[in-house]
Amino acid sequence: MCKNSDFEVAKAIIINKNFNLIILPIICLFISSFFIDIALVFCGVLLLTGALTLILSDIVTFFLVFGYSPLGIKYEEKDGELIKKNKK
Repeated sequence: MCKNSDFEVAKAIIINKNFNLIILPIICLFISSFFIDIALVFCGVLLLTGALTLILSDIVTFFLVFGYSPLGIKYEEKDGELIKKNKK
């Protein structure tokens, strides 16, 4: 039997730790697509310029998903709107 506190801890982990449920699969997707692009270059399937475009788009998309612009400006979502976060 689980203690009530164990259940509360498990519920808090499920609710508050979206990293494992949402963020981690996104990271794996970007990393795998990055390496697939590189593998296609070595196999000669893609031209180098096309592969570089795909790799750069993976990197830019990765930063945008996590709230960073390529210019180093941090954004966060608040009430459904993107707000620029001040550097401290």
